[in-house]
Amino acid sequence: MIVNYHDKLSIQVDCKDNKYRFRVYNMVIYPPNMQEIYAHPIEDFQNKLLGTYKMPGAKGQVRSIIESNSKEVKSMMMSFNKSMLSTSDSF
Repeated sequence: MIVNYHDKLSIQVDCKDNKYRFRVYNMVIYPPNMQEIYAHPIEDFQNKLLGTYKMPGAKGQVRSIIESNSKEVKSMMMSFNKSMLSTSDSF
């Protein structure tokens, strides 16, 4: 089953002494064509799987959303890491 959704998240990159730290936080997910009023933090999806939070959707759908989201964030981080390791100075 394909589940569509939108993500909204904050990314912070701290650079110091030729090192960097990449952080993702304030991640919320909401259905397409819906206002952000229907957004849920990623923690709500995780708690739905644990049975500690009630929200619409089957657990399989919620698991699929979490896995897809995790895959996309990891891909974004890998792309960022690749860019940071690049030796070209294009500035």
